[in-house]
Order: sequence, then structure tokens, then C-alpha cells
Amino acid sequence: MVIQVDLGERAYPIVIQAGGLEGLGAAVMDVLPDAERCVVVTAAKIGDLYEANTVESLVGAGLRVACLRIPEGEANKSVATWSSLVSALLALKIDRATPVLALGGGVVGDVVGFAAATVLRGVPLIQVPTTLLAMVD
Repeated sequence: MVIQVDLGERAYPIVIQAGGLEGLGAAVMDVLPDAERCVVVTAAKIGDLYEANTVESLVGAGLRVACLRIPEGEANKSVATWSSLVSALLALKIDRATPVLALGGGVVGDVVGFAAATVLRGVPLIQVPTTLLAMVD
């Protein structure tokens, strides 16, 4: 199911599907057909559970994937975590055609979203929530 959030030039789709990680790569390419690479950012526990399936789906859709991890926990919603992530994204030379995927919720979603927005305005951000709370959030 796709829900289109109509905000004029800032419109975006919300894709809801069972087994979402298996179809993630195809969904990314549907929304961003010119993407050639992407960056997946997650935290350790979430990455241990879901990163391999996420990368497999994205690579299967033809994307080159770089993975980054940030520290877990609310205490890491910090300038230090943000700064480290911004430096890593800049080192990867992301551009406006490089989607950044936040795999997880809470700290991951917040810090990754802010970092992507401040590295380069217009960088595609894809939230990939892994819990019901993150989906609602």
C-alpha cells in the first residue's frame, strides 16, 4: 500500500508492506529511479538484526550500499553523534541523488534525519522503522 502525503513540492510517499525489507530495494528504486548508491545508517542491535537483509534487498535492486552505525540510546542524540555522522556522510561524498536510509527508530530516525538535512539540503531521506512505535513516530 502506498499513501501519498500531498505537500506540493515536498510531497512524499509512505510505503507500507508486509515483509518490508525484502521489497525495500524495489520500493527505493520506484521512488528514486535514478539512484545508483545509498547509505544505510543504523545502531548496533538493529543492524545485527536487519542490516544484512536490508543490504541484500538494496543490492538486489542494483544499488551500491555503504553502511554506517551510530551509538544507541537517547544519550547519543547529541552534537557528537551528529558531527560524527555528518563527517562520515561527507567522507562518502553523498550528493542529492544519494538516498540516506535510517534503519530503526527513535535515536536513529532523529539523528539520521537531522544529519542528512544538514549535510546537503535535498538529500533523499528514507525512514525504515523497525518497530510499531517507530512506525507511528
